Amino acid sequence: MWISCLNFRKMLLVMNICRLGNKGFIYLDLFVAAELKKTGVTDVVICGMMTHMCIDTTVRAAKDFGYNATLISDACATKDLKWNGENIPADVVQNVYMASLHGKFANVITGEEYFRMADGI
Repeated sequence: MWISCLNFRKMLLVMNICRLGNKGFIYLDLFVAAELKKTGVTDVVICGMMTHMCIDTTVRAAKDFGYNATLISDACATKDLKWNGENIPADVVQNVYMASLHGKFANVITGEEYFRMADGI
C-alpha cells in the first residue's frame, strides 16, 4: 500500500490509496486512520475499479467509519457479469451499484459535477 497526499484545487486534500484486495479502508485502524485523523479529514472522494467489488466495499466501509463519501460515477469501472447463465452488461451492473450506493452510503455524482463543486469552494 502507498499513500500520497497533496493539495489539489484550492486546498482539497487528495489521498490515493493503492493496494491489492477489496477494501480501501482495510488498514484504517493503522496508518490510514492516523493520516486521516491528523489532517482532520471527514469527507472522502472515491473512484476506481471494480465497482462491483472494491468500490462498493470501500464506500460502505467509509460510511461505517463515519466518513461522508462522494462517489464519482464516471471515474469507476466494472465489467459484464454472469449470473444463472445470463450475461449482465457492465452498464447495467454499474447503474445498479450507483443507484444502490447513492443517498444511503454516498453522494454519487459525475466528475464534471465534482470539479464544478470543487471550483466553488
